Amino acid sequence: MFIKRRNDNIVMQIFRGLALVAVFMAVGVLFWKHYDRTITTIQSRQSIWDQTKTLTDKQKKSIYNFSALLKKRYGLTLQLKITTKRIYIPQLDSKTIFIGLSPKYKEVIVRFPPLVEKVLGVEFLRYLQEQHFVPYFENGNWPQGLGEALSLIGQKLMEIENG
Repeated sequence: MFIKRRNDNIVMQIFRGLALVAVFMAVGVLFWKHYDRTITTIQSRQSIWDQTKTLTDKQKKSIYNFSALLKKRYGLTLQLKITTKRIYIPQLDSKTIFIGLSPKYKEVIVRFPPLVEKVLGVEFLRYLQEQHFVPYFENGNWPQGLGEALSLIGQKLMEIENG
């Protein structure tokens, strides 16, 4: 494994061997970190579908961060669909929060997993769907309304968690 040089003593050979192992370990750790970050990015991008192309990169990043928080803290996934057409609700599992927005039709559909809906209450769900976005649609600033809706959801979940 090692190329022996005439003037090298055993300490130098061991040092070179350890240095080679350290280089391989460092490359492995860097590859692992890059792979982990790439998977996280891919998974978070799947949570947002913005057909209107209205959300800025900063807004998307905030939503990705919120989605990651939901996943890490509560085991929930966020699926956000912003469309130029009428909203249809995709097949959802028992751990997905779905928010569908159609700014063109001023339509909002929010679905919580059954357990989360029970804890947050039907009144909160109705508020989000029927009242929260109305002023934001009227003034054309629905992205701000979306951000505030996500913030409200986060606050409610934290209130319940803290008892």
